[in-house]
Amino acid sequence: MYSLFRRTLVFGLAVTCALGLSTGARAVENQDFDQEAFQKQMEAASQEMAAAFAALGQGLAQVAGAPQAGTPVQTVGISELKSVLPESFGAYKKTSSSGDRNSAMNIRSTVVQAVYESPDGKQINAEVTDIGTFRGMGAYAAGMMQNWDSESETDDSYEKTVAWKDRKAREEYNRSSKYGNFQTTAGNGRFWVEFSGEVENVQDFHQGMDAVNISQLDQWENYGLEQ
Repeated sequence: MYSLFRRTLVFGLAVTCALGLSTGARAVENQDFDQEAFQKQMEAASQEMAAAFAALGQGLAQVAGAPQAGTPVQTVGISELKSVLPESFGAYKKTSSSGDRNSAMNIRSTVVQAVYESPDGKQINAEVTDIGTFRGMGAYAAGMMQNWDSESETDDSYEKTVAWKDRKAREEYNRSSKYGNFQTTAGNGRFWVEFSGEVENVQDFHQGMDAVNISQLDQWENYGLEQ
């Protein structure tokens, strides 16, 4: 499933990768090409890519009304981000969890996952992402989600925008495979929360989302902003 944020991110990647590729091509075409010159040009390309990401995120955030969009940010740590996920919900109990925190070319993000299992062996996966550097794009995508209602359906599947607490969420489900997902945003689009798996009833996802400390994520909207 391509969420609004993923589509926005794909666009950003296309723009910035094009910058990097054009710089690399210029180096290869240069008749005086050497290793040192190539390395310098690739370093310059990396700086151009980081600047392009920042500019794109800032522009989209301004459209969405996000504050301090162009300010560098440190993402939430793995342990802290894990803490917003519940130990259990409904019949499901957490069996494992993991996380990654990455920073490259001033692009920062943190992702944590947890697996929940029911007594009959069914599993639900939960994921929380602090998109960090991309929070401007996230604010834009989240703004679209909150102001855009859509629904589509086939003979055995559907996807639709639904109301969840004080915000909108996206729900998808395939009746044949029993696979679905449920996702929403927090912190003005900086955090993306998703539950997915094979379930008999999508309300299992809703129970999981209800148990997430969403208010904490909202409070972390400006976490780690570097002044």
